[in-house]
Amino acid sequence: MQKKNYKISIGGGLIFLSMLVLFSCIDSKYDLTKDIDLTVLVGGDDLTLPIGNTEKVYLRQFIKVEDTELLDTLTTGGRAGEYFIQKEDAISDIKVTVDDVEIKDPKFTIPHFEYDASGGSNINDFVDVQTDKGEPFEGTFEIKEKMPAEILEIKSFEIKREKDTDYYIKVEFYVEKEHLADDDVLDVSQLKVTFPSFIVFEEKQEDGIFILNNTYYVSQTPKTVFLNQGNNYNYLKKLRIKKYDFGDGKKIENGLLMIEGDIILGGQLGIKLPQGKKISLITNINADPNIFNIGSITGKMDPDLKINPTKIELSGLPDFLDDNDVRINLTNPKIRLNIANPFRLPIKVKLDMLGWKNGKEIPESNVKIDDIIVPSGPITTIIVLSKLKSPEAGTQNYVVKNLNDLFLIIPDRIDMKIEAKADQSEDHIITLGATEQVVKLDYAVNMPLSFEKGSCIVYKHTIKGWNNSLKDVNVKKVHLETEIESIIPLEFTASVNAIGVSGNVLTGLKVGIKDNETILPCKEDGSASVTTPLIIEIETEDSGNIIKEVDGVVLNLKAKSTETIHGQPLKSSQYLIIKKIKATVHGGVQVDMN
Repeated sequence: MQKKNYKISIGGGLIFLSMLVLFSCIDSKYDLTKDIDLTVLVGGDDLTLPIGNTEKVYLRQFIKVEDTELLDTLTTGGRAGEYFIQKEDAISDIKVTVDDVEIKDPKFTIPHFEYDASGGSNINDFVDVQTDKGEPFEGTFEIKEKMPAEILEIKSFEIKREKDTDYYIKVEFYVEKEHLADDDVLDVSQLKVTFPSFIVFEEKQEDGIFILNNTYYVSQTPKTVFLNQGNNYNYLKKLRIKKYDFGDGKKIENGLLMIEGDIILGGQLGIKLPQGKKISLITNINADPNIFNIGSITGKMDPDLKINPTKIELSGLPDFLDDNDVRINLTNPKIRLNIANPFRLPIKVKLDMLGWKNGKEIPESNVKIDDIIVPSGPITTIIVLSKLKSPEAGTQNYVVKNLNDLFLIIPDRIDMKIEAKADQSEDHIITLGATEQVVKLDYAVNMPLSFEKGSCIVYKHTIKGWNNSLKDVNVKKVHLETEIESIIPLEFTASVNAIGVSGNVLTGLKVGIKDNETILPCKEDGSASVTTPLIIEIETEDSGNIIKEVDGVVLNLKAKSTETIHGQPLKSSQYLIIKKIKATVHGGVQVDMN
């Protein structure tokens, strides 16, 4: 508890002057040291001694920001001088890692197209590429790979781009040479291959490659593209691939990614063959390279977002906030979380906070907040948890009505447990494999010292320096009468202890405030001070020997908000002043001149 000491004179000079006048009337021929009791009663029934005033006692004298790193004042603007408690620190980083996935040899399968030239034909004749039943000539595409447990659903994935490597789907048409003569010719210019819609090709392709609506056309314009002896009856092109996109998503079941789709070979094949010859057109489609890693995934993931529990140390608070009797109903405490999220992964956060004091839990201080949403990045999100709605530009404000439960008894430590999970209401984008990026978190506890009803803080105020004036007098009862002017927005209830020269509390004395008078707070709007008369009673049953030891009093001030005055901030410029202090000695003063 903060102590403020003031030394004042209790009118010893006045007593001495009275003694001087009294004894100046005694004839000097008498020896006053012999056989005469020089104990003199001064003042009759009551002796009142003026003491004076103290200076203004500003809150900055009670509440010193330099005594603790946790307490500070605002320095600018209309709120300059307002006190607040602030504690900032970092929270452990969140590592987000999902193992690499390797795709091995995607399977493209298309049956051979068989043609029997029994009727003969020439180079200008084209035949439809279809089955005997006139149906599309279909093949299949298939990928089957084991996936990390964190991946729940894939909407799309991109190929991990290695340096100096392009990724293609290779399309090749050929016929076996032993079935052809030197002058046999096939024209593949009118062939086309339609791929599954989930295969997304690059817009920019090599010269001569034309893809429209996921269909590759061998020739965009009418021209001949021969398979003949000159090109070894082989035609090959590479189609640049960008990614795989599954639209509404592909569920991962039993830890496996299963991708299946149809490939359709269509168009017409130009043929010039001798009568009675049969040919077989072979279509060969492969990934090139046929082994690659997935780079990034769009979909739904559930990575392990482990955060170590955080301990917020609040030890070292000013004594007036740290007393066991202190109860604080703050007007609007705030906790800020700054979360730098570099990932395209929205995060849902739960907080569980519990206060500790003197090594013990404060059960009633437990505060839990669910469903704090951190948007996908890269972005730094400022989350403001407050008792009252406090919208601030660039922040997300969550009103936590019971937030003050955490501070009602000011803890010396807050345990903060943070549970983070990927928000499954939105899509996620994450790069697989090791990454140096992490989600960074830090917190700031901010408590403006503005109190609501039910708050109670404790001050100690010491007035001393009387002993030189009391040590030679015998009194049974002393009343200190004073007026206390206060512009502090708190009502003070006072109890009193008498202290000796060494500062020790004296026992054997009855010390108290007459009628248990309270010190009134400032005007309701905080605009003006209010003065309260106060009488401190000090009394003993013996001859006054204990009162001789009194050097002063300690006012134990419990400050609380009232029904009408609350929600006003404490400022360093607020003060109280103890005025018109006078001591009334009932029964007079016996001065021992022996």
